[in-house]
Amino acid sequence: MLVEIKVTNDKGEYLIEAEAGVPISKVLREHQLLELPCGGSGTCGKCLIYTDTIPTAEECKRLAPAAIESGLRLACYTLAQKSLCLSIPPQAKTKVLTAFANTSYDFLPLIELKEFAIKKSTIENQKTDVQNLLESCSARSYQLTLEQQAGLPSFLRSNETGYALLKEGIVCGFRTNCQHTLLAVDIGTTTVAAMIMDLTSEAVLEVYGEQNDQGVFGADVISRIEHSTGGGADGIAQIQATIVRQINRIKDTLISMLSARGMEAADPTVIAITGNTSMIHFLCGFPAEHIGKAPFIPVTLDSLECHASELKIDSQASVYLMPGISAYVGGDIVASLLAADAHKQKEPFILVDFGTNAEIVLGDGKNTYSACSTAAGPCFEGATLSCGMVAQPGAIDTIFKTKDGFSYTTIDKEKPAGLCGSAVIDCISLLLKSGDLDAGGRLEGGGELSDFISRGENGQALFSITSDVFLSQGDIRKIQLAKAAVRAGIETLLQESGIAPEEIANLFLAGGFGNALNPESAVRAGLVPAQMEHVIRVLGNAAGCGVIRYATEKDARSIVTHIKACTQYIELSTHSGFTDEFINQMVFPEQEKKAEFLQPLPHRDMQKIPEKVFESALDEIL
Repeated sequence: MLVEIKVTNDKGEYLIEAEAGVPISKVLREHQLLELPCGGSGTCGKCLIYTDTIPTAEECKRLAPAAIESGLRLACYTLAQKSLCLSIPPQAKTKVLTAFANTSYDFLPLIELKEFAIKKSTIENQKTDVQNLLESCSARSYQLTLEQQAGLPSFLRSNETGYALLKEGIVCGFRTNCQHTLLAVDIGTTTVAAMIMDLTSEAVLEVYGEQNDQGVFGADVISRIEHSTGGGADGIAQIQATIVRQINRIKDTLISMLSARGMEAADPTVIAITGNTSMIHFLCGFPAEHIGKAPFIPVTLDSLECHASELKIDSQASVYLMPGISAYVGGDIVASLLAADAHKQKEPFILVDFGTNAEIVLGDGKNTYSACSTAAGPCFEGATLSCGMVAQPGAIDTIFKTKDGFSYTTIDKEKPAGLCGSAVIDCISLLLKSGDLDAGGRLEGGGELSDFISRGENGQALFSITSDVFLSQGDIRKIQLAKAAVRAGIETLLQESGIAPEEIANLFLAGGFGNALNPESAVRAGLVPAQMEHVIRVLGNAAGCGVIRYATEKDARSIVTHIKACTQYIELSTHSGFTDEFINQMVFPEQEKKAEFLQPLPHRDMQKIPEKVFESALDEIL
């Protein structure tokens, strides 16, 4: 039986039909009204809504009595029923990293803008419009869409001069204005960052970012892949439409930002896009089913070039998509390597991009690279932690020791609302240093901060940062899994290459989490080797920088092709030593754990979600 549900959010009011008895989270996800970090599995406790339903046992367990009293409920545990009314709390705007460390390079855009005088056909010289265009701008051939060719007659007859877009002597567009801009887009699993660059002045004019709208289908790649395959025939179409709609909106927003500054704004002439392999598959409408299961085979890892209309992007621009290395080391990592000048490094280096899947690349300083991806889970982005949140105003982003105990900072100095990843690592480091957290990850107290440690309703130890924000024993276990996965990936690449940690000249950190990470905290928590603390180099939005360079640097495409060809991908799920290293890295480095307690677990497929494999055994080991 269908029932009608009234939904209110900060954008308006909606009447939605749903099958009675289905979780309301499923309905809200289908209408893209609520983000579900766990993909609707009911495990994250972040699908908050206001309604007057009788709270379930699970809601009473996950939500404080005051929250229940205020009307807060969880969408995954609220069932569609007749006359149901609900409201969705306003979502704070995510802080998206757009700044990046830049270096000089030979600037040569992929597409040239050339002014030309338009030649006219006569009765004696009956050349086609295409022939006239080619002669007018001295081009040897053309790559124009049918829509562009249909607009050519009016363009040639209404103007005396024009501007041609040329790609290696081939006409790929024409226009009446002299604006020549690049729209560079980095599609991350959590955020989408974009920049618009003036290709004449070489200046980045505006930057802008948003949380990835695909979050309604799950916080991680695997949840989205499962939706694309399990959501029926429309699964992949829904995800593709979501990201295309967002790119169009971001493009229009950037153009409006330029107009607001009094600058003439027009359709970009070039669009360059990077992202992990799954994000690119979703953008192109490629089936991603086989990325999510062994043997992890994508449709393609090649660079792609097409017209914007082929991707349903509202533009006349040529689009360039960066190539990837494997199913889990994508074009965003290739872009980051380009931004880090990997091809110019003369000494060994490591590049790490922390995320749901943490990608790691080791270069030997001789233009040979090895890469791996390790499933850290979304806890670095706060998605699965009790009080975790992404980088939004009010997120606690740093925690540090003071003479009275500790203090913290929040993004935009707003009232503390939760913990983002960088603060969580600070918190782990602080508790280890104070002696309240042991090497096995037990939050036992007895140290300098024991006054801030209590027991929750379920008997679980909690470290209280504010009256409403805390880090639980369960959260620490998730962080152990994530940090062990990343560190084991680093150690595995070092062992495979025969390079010692002290030989690494640069440890490049890419992405928002890496940008905010305190090196000292990262070392104390065991996230990175101690020998590398003083060679950490923060790249910021390395993928965004790299995708700009891909579209504007001389020989960038050949450099990227070389990097891709010289990179060996190491599949950790089948690597003989990775599981043992994972277990070894589970402990924190403050003190040693007895070897007899660290027996290797049976080999499992770890490429997906490691906590499903290891969490049940974690307490036995530690």
